[in-house]
Amino acid sequence: TIEKDAPPPAAPSALVLAGWGLWLLFLIGIGTALLAFRPTMESLWPPIGGLYAILDGRQETARETPAPPPPSAEEAISVWLDPRPDWVESGDAWTVTIRGSLTNTASVSIDLPPLLLDLVDADGKRLKRVQVPLDAHRLPPGGVERFTVEVPEAPAETTGISHLWEQTTDDQ
Repeated sequence: TIEKDAPPPAAPSALVLAGWGLWLLFLIGIGTALLAFRPTMESLWPPIGGLYAILDGRQETARETPAPPPPSAEEAISVWLDPRPDWVESGDAWTVTIRGSLTNTASVSIDLPPLLLDLVDADGKRLKRVQVPLDAHRLPPGGVERFTVEVPEAPAETTGISHLWEQTTDDQ
């Protein structure tokens, strides 16, 4: 029943209306910031992707992140050279036999580019370059490839041996 003597409801005060207005502005500001800074928010706090999925009206799916490129041979392959190669005098020249191994330290298989060895003098100047014959062309994770290379007519001034991977691109 309706009472006729009840006073009419009081109008909300200006302070209450101002509070609701500020609350509405706050919510609009948060929503605008979430939309304007979406990429930044998703990179700083990945779980917010679920909120964006809900706002987009779609189910959350795993965000496709591109797989990192496989490591290069320089990054993934550890090269060991025997510090005591065998030198044999043959006539007026020397033949050196170099032994070594390659170890894949990456968690993926690595294609092996051609391995080159430089015989260098005390100043680091290259005296002779040879390519190492490898049996394997691909090395699995943790895989080891041993090699032996014989270098005829090795310069007697050789004081060191260094390795490098032959570049297979046109940027040589």
